[in-house]
Amino acid sequence: VGRGPGTTQMTRRLYWPAAALMILALITFVQYRSGAWAASYGAYPDEPSHFMGGLMVRDFLASGSLHPVQFAENHYLFQPYFAVGYWPPAFYVVEGAWMLLVGYSHPATMVFTAIIAGSLALLLFRTARRWTSPALAFTISASFLAIPSVQRSSSLVMTDLSVALLDFATTLAVGNYFETRKWRWAIVAGVGASAALPAFIKGSSFEPGKDFEPLTGVLYAPYVIITNTQTPARSLKEFIAYARANPGKLNFAV
Repeated sequence: VGRGPGTTQMTRRLYWPAAALMILALITFVQYRSGAWAASYGAYPDEPSHFMGGLMVRDFLASGSLHPVQFAENHYLFQPYFAVGYWPPAFYVVEGAWMLLVGYSHPATMVFTAIIAGSLALLLFRTARRWTSPALAFTISASFLAIPSVQRSSSLVMTDLSVALLDFATTLAVGNYFETRKWRWAIVAGVGASAALPAFIKGSSFEPGKDFEPLTGVLYAPYVIITNTQTPARSLKEFIAYARANPGKLNFAV
């Protein structure tokens, strides 16, 4: 029995859920083998504060309060160990929403971390799938998850994987823009670089515009406009005036 176009298309559609399930199962196995599901929030010094930050946001959403600052101040009197304010709130908003829907038990937070790690691995699978077979693309994703630092981050409640996911997605958006020249990819890259990442990354203690002073130039790239000898313009001002007076008649290249 031959394979028709419908069979091939259906097979391709099965790549993604199959890859997602296998990646999630692999991350869950890594977490279980490392003892993360039964561990406390103390494998890294910042982990308890990241958990408490999400829990505070969860409590705020559940309370129905419209005064987040006042709620945070009252919460701090009883649970002073959270990182909101020291770290930007985007990660804790997502984490708190997850806790509100699923719960705040340790297994629930491990699933939350597994989804973030799985999203990063699945995005890597999607990228590799453009140039290779599904089996090799999955091998690349699995090899990424086998890196010791990735395995450690996959077993902790930390922001590292979230930042990595946004970095990778932003990089892909930049590449898609240069490949297709479609502005929607430029918008996605701009949002990822200038809005999403600062919402997850702790601010630095210096300002590049004030705390650094230029010493010397390392690159000089002049911009030159060259015209045909038959063009009547002999200066940039004349050329601009000529172009305005002859709309649609000039061709140019960069």
